[in-house]
Amino acid sequence: MRDKAELLPAPATAKKAIARGQVREACLSEALRIIEDSGIDALSFREVSRRLGVSYQAPYKHFESRDAILAELLTRCFEEFAEHLESSPPGSDAAANLGALGERYFDYAKRFPTKYRLMFEMPMPEPEKHPAMMAQSRRAFGLLKSRLTMMQVCAVRPSGQPADNLDALFVWSVVHGLASILNADTIGTLNFSEAELHQAAAHCLARIGTALGVDPGP
Repeated sequence: MRDKAELLPAPATAKKAIARGQVREACLSEALRIIEDSGIDALSFREVSRRLGVSYQAPYKHFESRDAILAELLTRCFEEFAEHLESSPPGSDAAANLGALGERYFDYAKRFPTKYRLMFEMPMPEPEKHPAMMAQSRRAFGLLKSRLTMMQVCAVRPSGQPADNLDALFVWSVVHGLASILNADTIGTLNFSEAELHQAAAHCLARIGTALGVDPGP
């Protein structure tokens, strides 16, 4: 299933001349399409070049390696993902804050399944070699931690230290698990009604709120 909207501009069609200065962006767009069509193992400079109709050396003028182009894709995806989450600014209602953040998470996973899988379900280039990628990858998790802290629901470990990392990991793991399941073909083979699938995200978020001790209100 192709994403309804892409982070990157549409690539030039094969054998069609690419405008000067657009080769780098075209390589990124085509790399994302290769991952979407054939999986991450199919990504190579040779395949990018072949599909774009450019010389085999063209991608090397902009990226030093396959990992470099993958890291740039991930950097942009993580940045877009964080901005999507940040588009629901926190208010004074703790339960509503949690629900809004979760809804944005589910919305992104549903609208951009290829990017979502790329960020969370595929191998990542060596983190220490790509600091920009790692900075953006930590941004979304940091947002979740700060939102939980603002809600004042984080537990305290027996050592007396706050468990904000663990609480954030708990929320992330549950939401990520459901988002991945809802994107998988398997869910369509199980005996769930359309109404149940429609209610799944809200039910998940309500259960998370209960586990964290968030008052759902009237």
